[in-house]
Amino acid sequence: MDVVVTSRHCELTDEFRGHAEEKLGRLEKHDHRVIRIEVEVDMEKNPRLSDRAVRVQLTAYSKGPVMRSEGAAEEKLAAFEIALDRMAAQMRRAADRRRVHRGRHAPVSVSQALAASASNGDTAPDEARETDETGPVPATDERP
Repeated sequence: MDVVVTSRHCELTDEFRGHAEEKLGRLEKHDHRVIRIEVEVDMEKNPRLSDRAVRVQLTAYSKGPVMRSEGAAEEKLAAFEIALDRMAAQMRRAADRRRVHRGRHAPVSVSQALAASASNGDTAPDEARETDETGPVPATDERP
């Protein structure tokens, strides 16, 4: 997986780049098909937006859909962590959707379960039927 870190209107240290590559490497557990992740750090120059001074945008390119997340905070690492948490949640939801739709967790039908128990030699369902039977109910023509 390739990690591309770019910046706009600010300087990035090697420490930030190393931290980003280390943290983004952990995203492969959610989606191993990721080819490239782009990290874009943008510094806002407007002093009125000091609480959202740094904006980090993560874009993951994979064999499936392109996923994008964004985080904004006062510092670079805080904004990166927000964007990373959002990206991880998005990848986790996508992995759960794929897992369920493939039918791996589909419940076993009753007929298949009974056929499997009959082929294993279990006689418990047959014995239960024999003991529960009460016989035929006589029909009468009396009506109230």
